[in-house]
Amino acid sequence: MDQETNSTNENLGHNLNFGGDYYFGNNIISYEGFFQTSDDSQVNTLYADLREVGTNDLVLEYVRRNQETEADDGIDNALIYERTFDNPDKSFKLIASNSYRNQYKIQNIDIFRNSSEPLDENLNGQERAFTDEKRYVSIVQMDFTTPLASGAKIETGLKSTFRKFDNDYVYSRFEETTQDFVDDPAVSNRFVYKDQIHAGYFIYSGSSSRFDYTLGLRGEYTFVDTYLANTGETNQQNYVNLFPSLQTLYKLDEENSIKLSYSRRIDRPTAWRLNPFPDITDSLSVRRGNPNLQPEMIHSLEFGHMANFENSSLTTNLFYRHVDGQLDFVTLVEDGISYSQPANLNTAQSYGVEFIGITDVLPWWNINGSVTAFRIQVDGSNVGEEFVNQGFAWNSKLMNSFELPRDFSLQFVANYESAEIEAQGRDLAQYYLDINLQKSFWENKGALSMSLRDVFDTRRFAGNSLTNTFRQSFYAKRETRILMVSGRYRF
Repeated sequence: MDQETNSTNENLGHNLNFGGDYYFGNNIISYEGFFQTSDDSQVNTLYADLREVGTNDLVLEYVRRNQETEADDGIDNALIYERTFDNPDKSFKLIASNSYRNQYKIQNIDIFRNSSEPLDENLNGQERAFTDEKRYVSIVQMDFTTPLASGAKIETGLKSTFRKFDNDYVYSRFEETTQDFVDDPAVSNRFVYKDQIHAGYFIYSGSSSRFDYTLGLRGEYTFVDTYLANTGETNQQNYVNLFPSLQTLYKLDEENSIKLSYSRRIDRPTAWRLNPFPDITDSLSVRRGNPNLQPEMIHSLEFGHMANFENSSLTTNLFYRHVDGQLDFVTLVEDGISYSQPANLNTAQSYGVEFIGITDVLPWWNINGSVTAFRIQVDGSNVGEEFVNQGFAWNSKLMNSFELPRDFSLQFVANYESAEIEAQGRDLAQYYLDINLQKSFWENKGALSMSLRDVFDTRRFAGNSLTNTFRQSFYAKRETRILMVSGRYRF
């Protein structure tokens, strides 16, 4: 099966920020608002060719043209109270915010079976899908910071988050017998996801002439409730987690310091990963979400050395990262259809070394670079015995900045990311170069910038998936070589 997709996208959007502050005594009340609206349209034309492996005889060819429009609207509101004190290290803040997003998407798909061109006379199938998704997020948060007589500092706070994602999806096919579109209840559905996250944290930090440290602990209670309308299936979860953290810094001398840090974190799946509805742009290679995803639990340990010299610095970090419930995309083949969906794997771990260097070669020339090398091990045997993988990867970034005559500045940014393993297969290497040129005016109050992204047009996303039953390779190239011009003026 060989497939090629050509896509074009257009977007028109408007953003509006508004707000105000009211001061009385040592108190500040602020309001922040944000409104956005956008319209997207895209055309995806998929060409598919299926042939016998041994003989290369043509079995099937078709074209799917997906004409998609999407309207997005959203509004954010936040009310903020701040209390200031004579001591600038002491603060109190209370925030109440609400966010609403509405996305309405229409997909009209024309199918041209037994054809290699999307010509009207070859049209012999039509599909249609409507997606109406609403997202609500409300947050109440309180933070308090106060210094102690000993020179230490305490930070504490509470935060409650309430989220609701309501996605209504209707899919239909055109029936020749009725000459009308007929809904398919096996695919159409409504998915409602709700959760509440209540958290509290406490941080204690202190310092001396040679030693700085920070101890923290955050506790969370999470309640999750999901509902899948076409099956009537509900899923409720509630759990408590504790997240400790430690950061230390010891100054060996004026130039050298060592640091040690540990943290346990949580990374929750995004709304679109939880959404079970399929993307039907390609009927044989379908992307869909997974409403049963669990959050990742991450343990991070880092030990580093920092050396600071007159015109340069070098930071070396050794790191280890262990993830329980690693979120990764896996591809499964069912009845000749490839389904790509996120899944929780057993574990993943990585360990490696990182170097970060900064130096002023000349008063007008600065170099900033980093290199990271690490080994990854992924265990997805809970999904399938072949979803176990390991490998070595590295990436680097190099930035050259030049201060030129007549208030010009020039910057070259080079990036390289090596091939990296996934649960099944790997992503191939990426590399690209960006150039930025800026001219300052009126004693740096104004500036005109020009940026050329991906100068050599090399950035793309490619890789392969490999299991016991199939092999899949993919390549995607966006229009990444882009010239951007911007200006600013500060009053």
